[in-house]
Amino acid sequence: MFFERITMKKLVLGILLGAACLPVCGQFTKSGVRLGSWIPLNQFPGNPATGSACTGYVTSSGREYAIIGLRNGNAVVEITDPNNARLIQHIAGVSSLWHEVTAYNGFAYCATEGGGGMQILDLRNVDAGVVTLATTFTGSGLSTIHTIENNPASQTLYLNGSNLGGLQALDISNPLVPRFVGSWHGSYVHDSLIITYTEGAYAGKEIAFCCCGSNGVYILDVTNKASMVVMGTLHYTNNGYCHSCSISADHKNLFINDEFDESNGVVSSCTTWVADIQDLTAPRVQRTFTNGQIIIDHNSGIRDNYLFLAAYRGGLRVYDIHDVNTMAETGFFDTYPEGQGFSYDGAWGIWAYFPSKTVIISDIQRGLFVLDPSEASGFGMPLRDLAVSRGSVVSGGLKEMRFSDDLYMVTQAGPGVTSNESASSKFVVGMETTMVTRNLIDLTVEARVNAQSGGILIAALKNISTGLFEQVATWNITTTDATFSMANIAASSYIDANGRVEVQLTSKPAGPILTSGFLTSFDLVKGSVH
Repeated sequence: MFFERITMKKLVLGILLGAACLPVCGQFTKSGVRLGSWIPLNQFPGNPATGSACTGYVTSSGREYAIIGLRNGNAVVEITDPNNARLIQHIAGVSSLWHEVTAYNGFAYCATEGGGGMQILDLRNVDAGVVTLATTFTGSGLSTIHTIENNPASQTLYLNGSNLGGLQALDISNPLVPRFVGSWHGSYVHDSLIITYTEGAYAGKEIAFCCCGSNGVYILDVTNKASMVVMGTLHYTNNGYCHSCSISADHKNLFINDEFDESNGVVSSCTTWVADIQDLTAPRVQRTFTNGQIIIDHNSGIRDNYLFLAAYRGGLRVYDIHDVNTMAETGFFDTYPEGQGFSYDGAWGIWAYFPSKTVIISDIQRGLFVLDPSEASGFGMPLRDLAVSRGSVVSGGLKEMRFSDDLYMVTQAGPGVTSNESASSKFVVGMETTMVTRNLIDLTVEARVNAQSGGILIAALKNISTGLFEQVATWNITTTDATFSMANIAASSYIDANGRVEVQLTSKPAGPILTSGFLTSFDLVKGSVH
């Protein structure tokens, strides 16, 4: 988080005074992001004064957990049902504004600036509701750690900003007995991002991107932990502070979060520095991107070519980074309704790697937020409800239609009303948008028929004025999965004041068939607003 200890008393005092005058519940402005659950600080044991970083953990059973750092330790929260997050366990720790955590292979490694070493939490029985403090590691005199990362590919834990200095590497192949295996002391390291390359010129190399405050970025080859080597450096600005970074899936670009460039006047609004790192020996700034907001960027994560940013008073911000030259903010959820400003309040941590696509935010004043940013990250409006008016659902449901993932909702046709009418299935999917701009609707359906040679799929949208469904598209479907779309439908007639959209889909054989054995498999039903 912050690096200049001389300013700590002032900054911490401001945070605590701000927390004291917060409303019990604020109205969180949003666009393209939906709130699943919110656990305020006063609902955690000991009523901690502040929250800090967060991470995620997924068990072998597929259940999902958030781990949040708090002033009085760390808490584990199950978010498998994102709409009903529940506290599993709180593990007390030293009192400190800084609590950072990373999880790997059944254990969580907890760092703090408060002293006392590194707590190791046992998560192996978390599905049964059991989390324990396994041990506290103080090897080589370890006392304080600012941030912490792990690289599963090498079973290595990296300590940043510890009292031991520089970048420290620990072998955690024996998870309860970490073993120091190397270090680098070329600069203070505030945070790091560790990647093992699996292809290209650096295949087999383990690379550390070290965010070193006013010294910018150091790129290290840490494949040999006993002999870490500087490959390249990037000093991208003066009077800033390189805080943290994220890397694109193709490893071509590094997205740098600078914590002081806004408040020190280097830039006038929330800015991300984008570096070309295709040549690790010669990284270069490719461009900067701003969303125009008077807020400070802090920590980020990348998934599906979208960057998810914890931006202090701006809450969660979502950026489309498919093409870095045309980056755009596509959504947000503001966890700090008191307003913007270059101040260190609000969203601290972010974790965006759950299989469910849930994203968590840890907020200094407000605790843990469990969010669904899928609409802002290209997956369309969340599906809210399903009503069948003709035929039946044989298997699956809303969950199976949310993403194109070869999980199907299968419908069976009901008989035709007259002898000249085909059997058909007809159902309505209720969707709900939180997008601020609602000019146009795109509709996409992925479907096939089973056994029959072919059929017809009819899409209609409910007119909010008349209450009647209006046909917007007709497609021919076969026994092969195919994707059908209708773009740029004028939205004003079909989105109500609450953002609700109803899509009716009718599937029937190509000719008049009286049998009800006509089956249709739907892999995706997606409505996007823009």
